[in-house]
Amino acid sequence: MNGSIAIAVDQPAGPLSWLDAIPSAHFGSCSGFAIVDWQDGQARSATVVAAPPHEEGGCMSRVRLLAGQGVTAIVTGGAGGRALMAMEQAGLPVWRALDGGSVADSLTALDQGRLERFLEGCSGHGDCGHHA
Repeated sequence: MNGSIAIAVDQPAGPLSWLDAIPSAHFGSCSGFAIVDWQDGQARSATVVAAPPHEEGGCMSRVRLLAGQGVTAIVTGGAGGRALMAMEQAGLPVWRALDGGSVADSLTALDQGRLERFLEGCSGHGDCGHHA
């Protein structure tokens, strides 16, 4: 898969260590996004952007931020149903990050077609273990 891919991360990594960051367990509680220009199985460039607070428009502000950055796909460990619906409506397919792997591991798996498409989100706060 080629394009600008956003990976939800818990702590935005510095420019030299973004590949080693662990994808966030949940889109709505991540602290930022590693946005990677992925072409022909390689990262051409990367930027890390802070996620807006969840309270300010919920996950919709995060979806708008990523769409405005030209993102073409999202990788995350989890997401709520409304967030998934918003991402899909914005034309941003969502893929489930590898459990326990790094950003680099998930990007490689996505490129190789090994990541699962994220089609159903958590049904509410507290039932999936991702919501506070």
